[in-house]
Amino acid sequence: MKTLLLILSLLLITTNAYAKWIFYGENVDGTVYLYDKSTVKRNGDKVRVWAYLNYSPDNKDAKSFNTKSTRALEEIDCVNETRKTLSLYSFTEQDLKGDMRELTNPNPIMDYIVPNSTLATLMQLVCKK
Repeated sequence: MKTLLLILSLLLITTNAYAKWIFYGENVDGTVYLYDKSTVKRNGDKVRVWAYLNYSPDNKDAKSFNTKSTRALEEIDCVNETRKTLSLYSFTEQDLKGDMRELTNPNPIMDYIVPNSTLATLMQLVCKK
């Protein structure tokens, strides 16, 4: 079991080191949104992509959870304009550093993407043909 955890940890570290994170938005509190273009995988009308965000130091929700950055595997339905988070990890430091916690929901639900939101921007970027 310890060996498996070590291997998974090394894979996450390796993935972060080689990811080419691309900025796609910033909200009013200063939280920055990025995605890894090399992880965009299309399957019909659906796209999977790894995204991450660095929370603003002023973000009260992030502070209450001792989270400064998160990394998520998103599945976006380009036709229905919905998404669900397949995997979610939080980090105690910005740039996906510090202690990591898995926050993945075993039964993710589809949410509609709000027009003119940062998720709408991500959808436009990854759903291009």
